[in-house]
Amino acid sequence: PDCMWVCPTSASPMRTAVNVIITYDAAAQAAMGVTNCTNDSQYALHPCTGIGYLAHIGGQKANGVPITLNGDLTGPAGGFGWYMSFNQGTPKTLSFSQMQISEQTALVLAIPYPPNTTFNITATVLQYCTSSSSTLCTRTLTPVDSPLKVQQ
Repeated sequence: PDCMWVCPTSASPMRTAVNVIITYDAAAQAAMGVTNCTNDSQYALHPCTGIGYLAHIGGQKANGVPITLNGDLTGPAGGFGWYMSFNQGTPKTLSFSQMQISEQTALVLAIPYPPNTTFNITATVLQYCTSSSSTLCTRTLTPVDSPLKVQQ
C-alpha cells in the first residue's frame, strides 16, 4: 500500500503529512486521462510530463517531485516548507483546494514571481466559520516581508 511516514518531533509546529490539489490550467487538467496523461495503449499514449517541481525549501530540484497535470501533491509539512517552481514561469492564477492539513501544523509554500508582482490572495473555508454550516467564509490574507513573520 502507498503510505507516508513522518517522524514525530517535539518541534512546533508539529510535522505531519499534507495533501493539497493545485489547479493552474483548468482546461488541460480537466482533459487529464482523456487527451492528456493517458497510458491506455488501446487509444493513445500521452505521457504526463512534468511542468515544474516541488521540493523542500533549501533542497535540491533533483530531490523534489514533479508537478504534472494531476496536481495532487503530498508531502511532509511543519518543517522547512515547500518550494514550488514551474518550468515556464509561475501561472497567473494558481488555486489550492481539498487541503488536508492538521490544525497543529503549518504549510509554508514559496513560489517565485517577478519583482513587483501584486497579489490577491484569499482563503475560503467551506463550513464552521459561522453558526451556519452552509455559509462560505472568505478571508483576505495579509502579505508579510519575511519568512519569520509568516510563523508569527
